Amino acid sequence: MSCIVPVSELSIDAIRNMKLKARRMLTELMVRAGKVQAPNQVAVRDIRANDDLTIANGADTNEFITPALVAATNLTYVNALLAANRYLAIYAVAIDSTLPAPITMLFQVGPGGTTTRAYVDLQKLYVHDEFVGYLDDPVVYQPSDQMFIAMEIGRTDAAGQRVVLIGYVAEPMGQSIS
Repeated sequence: MSCIVPVSELSIDAIRNMKLKARRMLTELMVRAGKVQAPNQVAVRDIRANDDLTIANGADTNEFITPALVAATNLTYVNALLAANRYLAIYAVAIDSTLPAPITMLFQVGPGGTTTRAYVDLQKLYVHDEFVGYLDDPVVYQPSDQMFIAMEIGRTDAAGQRVVLIGYVAEPMGQSIS
């Protein structure tokens, strides 16, 4: 299970290492699974909201925006099947708001979130007046996983908020992007 660490508590080297760890994990998983023969056959790119996670609430196709938020409810933010040749790792969460509504984030897998991969309390970010937190261990989804990411909402926001899941997608080199 991952814990979230406010960005102000991390050095630049620590952040770089967290990103490298996520990239390395994805590449190693692809080689071990036989999706590619060697690490140089893996293409790693940033996550796209709609293309990879089916988040389509913003004005732009790949904008990380929640639907309207209602206090004291749970919001399913992602409920999507990961493509057959893709691996995905989330290593950070960013919230663009001075009055944040999401209190916790639950990273799960399976229909309706049957297995929990991480439960992250976002409130420590707000206490530090930070809106970016890095996961000490990336949350990894494998090919054909049913990704299920939910948030507990603490404050109503009719317009929704920008909640960015920061991470990487790895796929075989030359594979077309959705």
